[in-house]
Amino acid sequence: IHPIQLQFEATLRWKKVERLKKFDRKAEKAIKADKIRMIAAAEDNQEAMALRGERGSAHTDGTPQPGGFLTSNLLPLLRDNHDNEERLTWVSALSKCRENIARQQTQNNKTQRPQIPQLTSSRRIDVKEPLYIVPTEMKGKRRAVIIGINYIGQECNELTTCHDDAKSMKQYLEEYEHFEENDMTILMDDGKHMMPTKKNILKAFRWIVRQSKPGDAAFIFFAGDPIVAGGSCCFLLLIPKFVADVTGHGGSIKDLRGNEIDGMNETLIPVDAQELRDDVIFGSEAREERAAHIVDDDIFKKLVMRLKADVSLTCFMDCCHSGTVLDLPYRYKAGGPDVMERDFDFPYERYVRLVGISVCVFGMFAGLACFFDELGC
Repeated sequence: IHPIQLQFEATLRWKKVERLKKFDRKAEKAIKADKIRMIAAAEDNQEAMALRGERGSAHTDGTPQPGGFLTSNLLPLLRDNHDNEERLTWVSALSKCRENIARQQTQNNKTQRPQIPQLTSSRRIDVKEPLYIVPTEMKGKRRAVIIGINYIGQECNELTTCHDDAKSMKQYLEEYEHFEENDMTILMDDGKHMMPTKKNILKAFRWIVRQSKPGDAAFIFFAGDPIVAGGSCCFLLLIPKFVADVTGHGGSIKDLRGNEIDGMNETLIPVDAQELRDDVIFGSEAREERAAHIVDDDIFKKLVMRLKADVSLTCFMDCCHSGTVLDLPYRYKAGGPDVMERDFDFPYERYVRLVGISVCVFGMFAGLACFFDELGC
C-alpha cells in the first residue's frame, strides 16, 4: 500500500474518533446526570400493543399477563432475574420481549412489523452488562412516579390495561427494588389517585428533580396513549385467551421548531389532552396538539436537563411512538447490533445554550424561579 494511502486512511480514522469524542463531550455538557436510561415499548414511528384478558395466575406457564407488551413481558423477566445467578442483560431483556411479540403475531398470521423495544441513555453503556432498575452504587433515597391512564369515558380512546400495569409496576418496585410507598407519586384516572393531567404529570417530574440528591435513584413509569393527530392508532390482534390492542397513548406531532430530523416530536398524552386542545382559541392544529401533549422537548428541559449529577433515573415508557421521548443521545434497538449508537441528529447546541441560560437565571433569581416552577410555568 502506498504511504500516501496509509496516511489518508489514518487521517480518516483519526477524524472519526475525534467526531465521536466531540459528540460524547457535548452529551456530557447538555446532560449532567450520567445514569439516565429509558426502555421504550416501540420505535418513534410504531404503535405499541397490549394484551387484554383475565388476570390471575399469569406467568406461571410463561404466558404474558394482560397489559402493555413491554410491562407484561418485562416484569416476569425482572422478577426471575432476582432469583437466577445468571443476570439479565439489557440485550437479553429487550430481545426476549421482541421475540415474544413476533411469535404471537406469527401465531395469528399477522404481517405487520413487530414493535421494537429500545433503550436510550444519557451516556453510552455496554448493553451486554446486567440490567438494573437501581444501580448498585446508588445508596440514597429511592423515589418513583407511576402513571397509568385508561382515559375513562373518552369513547374510542378508552383503554383497559394501563391501571393494572401501573399497579403491577408499583408492586414490583416495593417487593423487589425496595421502594417505599411514601416515596411514590401515583397518577391514575381511577378516582382514587391523583389525576394524570398534564399539570400534575409535569409537577411529578419537578418533584423528582427537586428532591433527588447525589446518590439517590428515581424511577418513572408511563402507561397511556394519545388521541393521535390524523386518526386512530388502535388495532386488534386475536391471541388465544387474550386480545391485543394499543397499549398506551403516546404520540407524535409536527415539530414546529425544526429540531427533529423526521419532522415530528414524540409525546406523552395526559388524561386532559382533549380539554387542553379545546382551550386553544386561536392557533393552528399543530399548536393545538402541542398545547395538549407533553412534548419530548419539554420533558428534556423540565426533567432530563435539570437532574443533578450522580442521580440515577430509569424509565419504562409503555406507549406508542415512545422510542426517543426523553431525547437521550444514545440508542440500542432490540434485534440490532449489540452496541449503543450515537444519535448524531440531536440538536445539542440548542440544549447546551439552555443549560447555560438556566444556570444564570436560577443562580440570580432562584426564589423567583421556584415560585414560577410551582405555578407550572
